[in-house]
Amino acid sequence: MSRALLIAGGVINVLFGLFHVWLTWEIGHVSGLSPNIFGLLVALAVGGTMVIFFVAAVTMLCQREMLSTSIGRAVSIFTAAFYLTRVAEEYLLFSSSALIAGACALTGAVYLALAARTRVEPHHGGPPSAAIG
Repeated sequence: MSRALLIAGGVINVLFGLFHVWLTWEIGHVSGLSPNIFGLLVALAVGGTMVIFFVAAVTMLCQREMLSTSIGRAVSIFTAAFYLTRVAEEYLLFSSSALIAGACALTGAVYLALAARTRVEPHHGGPPSAAIG
């Protein structure tokens, strides 16, 4: 089940990432915005897209770490919060698209389930600072 959640989370994030690449392209063609607002929208779109693709890559390429380390649990909790916050924003700030809210709620639930399934392995080496050169 955990592997299926990891694959689902990774695939969903790739799809969200591709959607945000398209959104960034669309923002680039919006006219009538002040240069500061335009710049802010593009910067947030690019940064958000990078975060989404990062989470997709970590979810799919670092599966053992996602399920067995505290950083994996932290990534899952952050990602769940990221998407569940987006659900709230959809209703508080936008015109309430049920499709977007539903997709974000589903993704948040996948990452909450991953966080709950993460079993952090105890550290068996020297002090954590010994690994930092």
